[in-house]
Amino acid sequence: KPAKRALEQLFLEGRLEITRREGFQKVYDLPERVIPSSVNTTMPSDTEYVQYLIDRTLRHHGLASVNEIAYLQKKDIKTQVAQQLANLLEEGKIIQVKVEKNEESYFTTFNSLNNIIKPSSKVFIFSPFDNLIIQRKKLSAFFNFEYKIECYLPASKRKYGYFCLPIFIGSQAVARIDCKAYRKEQKFVVNSIHYEKGVNKDSPHLQDKLKSKLKAFAEFNGSKLDF
Repeated sequence: KPAKRALEQLFLEGRLEITRREGFQKVYDLPERVIPSSVNTTMPSDTEYVQYLIDRTLRHHGLASVNEIAYLQKKDIKTQVAQQLANLLEEGKIIQVKVEKNEESYFTTFNSLNNIIKPSSKVFIFSPFDNLIIQRKKLSAFFNFEYKIECYLPASKRKYGYFCLPIFIGSQAVARIDCKAYRKEQKFVVNSIHYEKGVNKDSPHLQDKLKSKLKAFAEFNGSKLDF
């Protein structure tokens, strides 16, 4: 609708801010009533913006390629990212690394290499927008896991469910789950669960870990597991 387009354009121009959501509706307000006065709102230079992209991505992802750092950016920003990475390499501030069975070049920091987390046996239920999941190509290359959020697809084309969530144990993808929390009834329903190839879904150990995690997930969503 025209009003929606106008609001989105004003938001992209920084003339409006989004303060919260009411259901699926965004609530807008004037920037001076949302952004604290202590925040520097001056327009960054291209160099400052590119350095921000690099710092943010390496901090959140540990390592990243040029394409990942310049994700959804314009072509000229991607070129500047590549140049700045070359400068940082020459200055010894970052490291270029190769990942086994992957032709892409990645960049990381000394701190990230010195703080590599050991493999975990914990169960993780990921949001489709988690840092691990949002970069689909990296997810496929590193974890051999192909993922697509299906809420944007017609019901007839969904394979795993409206809002299926990836489940990992450590670094291994084990399942995808489609669930829903009915908060008024305090009921958490698992609509479907699909296990990945090679996963022994009948393993008592696996089922115990999944049920324990789902129970905690249900409580986090203000409901109780109905499974």
